[in-house]
Amino acid sequence: MKRIISSLPLAVIFCLMVYTIYVVSTTNIIFSYEHYIGLTLIVFAIVALPFSRKASTIATFVALLLATFSIAAFTPIISRVRLGYTINGRGLDLVLQPYCILLLVLFLIFNWKYLYDLKKEWFGKSRIFTKPIDEHINR
Repeated sequence: MKRIISSLPLAVIFCLMVYTIYVVSTTNIIFSYEHYIGLTLIVFAIVALPFSRKASTIATFVALLLATFSIAAFTPIISRVRLGYTINGRGLDLVLQPYCILLLVLFLIFNWKYLYDLKKEWFGKSRIFTKPIDEHINR
Protein backbone atom coordinates (compact mmCIF):
# COMPACT_ATOMS: atom_id res chain seq x y z
CA MET A 1 0.00 0.00 0.00
CA LYS A 2 2.85 2.38 0.89
CA ARG A 3 4.54 1.76 -2.47
CA ILE A 4 1.27 2.46 -4.32
CA ILE A 5 0.77 5.76 -2.49
CA SER A 6 4.37 6.83 -3.13
CA SER A 7 3.84 6.15 -6.86
CA LEU A 8 0.67 8.26 -7.04
CA PRO A 9 2.44 11.36 -8.49
CA LEU A 10 3.97 9.16 -11.19
CA ALA A 11 0.51 7.81 -12.03
CA VAL A 12 -0.88 11.35 -12.28
CA ILE A 13 1.99 12.38 -14.57
CA PHE A 14 1.46 9.25 -16.68
CA CYS A 15 -2.23 10.13 -17.11
CA LEU A 16 -1.28 13.69 -18.07
CA MET A 17 1.20 12.43 -20.66
CA VAL A 18 -1.39 10.05 -22.15
CA TYR A 19 -3.82 12.96 -22.37
CA THR A 20 -1.11 15.13 -23.95
CA ILE A 21 -0.33 12.48 -26.58
CA TYR A 22 -4.06 12.21 -27.34
CA VAL A 23 -4.43 15.99 -27.72
CA VAL A 24 -1.32 16.26 -29.90
CA SER A 25 -2.53 13.45 -32.16
CA THR A 26 -6.06 14.86 -32.60
CA THR A 27 -5.47 18.64 -32.76
CA ASN A 28 -3.00 21.08 -34.25
CA ILE A 29 -1.04 21.39 -30.98
CA ILE A 30 2.51 20.06 -31.35
CA PHE A 31 5.11 18.69 -28.97
CA SER A 32 7.85 21.05 -27.91
CA TYR A 33 11.25 20.10 -26.53
CA GLU A 34 9.80 20.39 -22.99
CA HIS A 35 7.32 17.63 -23.79
CA TYR A 36 10.03 15.36 -25.14
CA ILE A 37 12.15 15.82 -22.01
CA GLY A 38 9.18 15.11 -19.75
CA LEU A 39 8.08 12.10 -21.80
CA THR A 40 11.59 10.60 -21.80
CA LEU A 41 11.97 10.91 -18.02
CA ILE A 42 8.52 9.55 -17.26
CA VAL A 43 8.93 6.59 -19.61
CA PHE A 44 12.24 5.84 -17.90
CA ALA A 45 10.58 6.11 -14.46
CA ILE A 46 7.75 3.77 -15.47
CA VAL A 47 10.08 1.20 -17.06
CA ALA A 48 12.40 1.30 -14.03
CA LEU A 49 9.59 0.98 -11.48
CA PRO A 50 9.39 -2.85 -11.39
CA PHE A 51 13.18 -3.21 -11.32
CA SER A 52 14.45 -0.38 -9.14
CA ARG A 53 12.33 1.82 -6.92
CA LYS A 54 15.34 4.06 -6.37
CA ALA A 55 15.84 4.78 -10.08
CA SER A 56 12.13 5.34 -10.61
CA THR A 57 11.84 7.70 -7.65
CA ILE A 58 14.88 9.71 -8.72
CA ALA A 59 13.66 9.95 -12.33
CA THR A 60 10.24 11.12 -11.14
CA PHE A 61 11.83 13.68 -8.82
CA VAL A 62 14.12 14.99 -11.58
CA ALA A 63 11.18 15.18 -14.02
CA LEU A 64 9.08 17.13 -11.54
CA LEU A 65 11.96 19.43 -10.64
CA LEU A 66 12.66 20.17 -14.31
CA ALA A 67 8.95 20.67 -14.98
CA THR A 68 8.63 23.06 -12.05
CA PHE A 69 11.25 25.31 -13.65
CA SER A 70 9.66 24.88 -17.10
CA ILE A 71 12.41 22.74 -18.62
CA ALA A 72 10.05 19.74 -18.98
CA ALA A 73 6.28 19.63 -19.49
CA PHE A 74 3.46 17.14 -18.99
CA THR A 75 0.39 19.04 -20.20
CA PRO A 76 -0.48 19.90 -23.82
CA ILE A 77 -0.67 23.62 -23.12
CA ILE A 78 2.16 24.86 -20.92
CA SER A 79 1.06 27.54 -18.49
CA ARG A 80 3.92 29.49 -16.99
CA VAL A 81 4.30 32.11 -14.31
CA ARG A 82 7.24 34.48 -14.56
CA LEU A 83 8.76 35.94 -11.42
CA GLY A 84 11.54 38.46 -11.62
CA TYR A 85 12.44 41.91 -12.79
CA THR A 86 13.66 43.71 -15.89
CA ILE A 87 15.53 46.95 -16.38
CA ASN A 88 15.74 48.28 -19.94
CA GLY A 89 14.63 44.91 -21.30
CA ARG A 90 17.25 42.94 -19.39
CA GLY A 91 16.73 41.14 -16.18
CA LEU A 92 16.28 37.93 -14.31
CA ASP A 93 13.15 35.84 -14.69
CA LEU A 94 12.27 32.66 -12.88
CA VAL A 95 9.78 30.70 -14.98
CA LEU A 96 7.56 28.30 -13.02
CA GLN A 97 4.70 25.96 -13.88
CA PRO A 98 2.14 26.16 -11.05
CA TYR A 99 0.63 22.75 -11.73
CA CYS A 100 4.03 21.09 -11.53
CA ILE A 101 4.78 22.86 -8.26
CA LEU A 102 1.69 21.19 -6.81
CA LEU A 103 2.77 17.80 -8.16
CA LEU A 104 6.27 18.31 -6.73
CA VAL A 105 4.83 19.13 -3.31
CA LEU A 106 2.59 16.05 -3.52
CA PHE A 107 5.60 13.93 -4.49
CA LEU A 108 7.66 15.29 -1.59
CA ILE A 109 4.84 14.67 0.89
CA PHE A 110 4.44 11.05 -0.20
CA ASN A 111 8.17 10.28 -0.57
CA TRP A 112 9.95 12.43 2.03
CA LYS A 113 10.97 9.46 4.19
CA TYR A 114 12.31 7.50 1.23
CA LEU A 115 14.21 10.53 -0.12
CA TYR A 116 15.65 11.18 3.34
CA ASP A 117 16.84 7.56 3.52
CA LEU A 118 18.42 7.93 0.06
CA LYS A 119 20.23 11.07 1.21
CA LYS A 120 21.57 9.24 4.24
CA GLU A 121 22.64 6.30 2.08
CA TRP A 122 24.48 8.48 -0.45
CA PHE A 123 26.02 11.11 1.78
CA GLY A 124 26.10 9.33 5.13
CA LYS A 125 26.17 11.12 8.43
CA SER A 126 27.99 14.36 8.89
CA ARG A 127 31.47 13.39 10.03
CA ILE A 128 32.20 16.72 11.69
CA PHE A 129 30.00 16.36 14.77
CA THR A 130 30.02 12.62 15.38
CA LYS A 131 32.20 13.16 18.46
CA PRO A 132 31.34 15.48 21.31
CA ILE A 133 32.39 19.07 20.71
CA ASP A 134 34.96 18.95 23.54
CA GLU A 135 37.00 16.37 21.62
CA HIS A 136 37.12 18.65 18.56
CA ILE A 137 38.25 21.61 20.65
CA ASN A 138 40.94 19.70 22.55
CA ARG A 139 42.72 18.34 19.45
